[in-house]
Parts: sequence; structure tokens; C-alpha cells
Amino acid sequence: MRGFRQWEWHFDEPYVKINGKMHKLELAVDQEGELLQSYLTKARNTQAFYET
Repeated sequence: MRGFRQWEWHFDEPYVKINGKMHKLELAVDQEGELLQSYLTKARNTQAFYET
């Protein structure tokens, strides 16, 4: 198929601080930067986060 462009998406898991507490933000974005899905959870292992 000529001119067919492969659809790509990327997944990222940054940690953010909200009201002094660490949370994990899971993001899925496509190749154009459009947000596909996001999910915010409490960080489970903040000690490991600070050691990196």
C-alpha cells in the first residue's frame, strides 16, 4: 500500500507531586501528540523514586 502511514503511540509514566504527595501519571499519546488515555494513581514506592 503506497502512502500508508504506520500508526504509532507512546506510553510515559512521569511522577508528579500533588498537594505534597507523589502520584504516578500514566499517559498514552499518538504520533501527533494527541492524548489517547491518561490515568493518575498514588505512587506505590516513593522511596525508590527518590533513590534514582
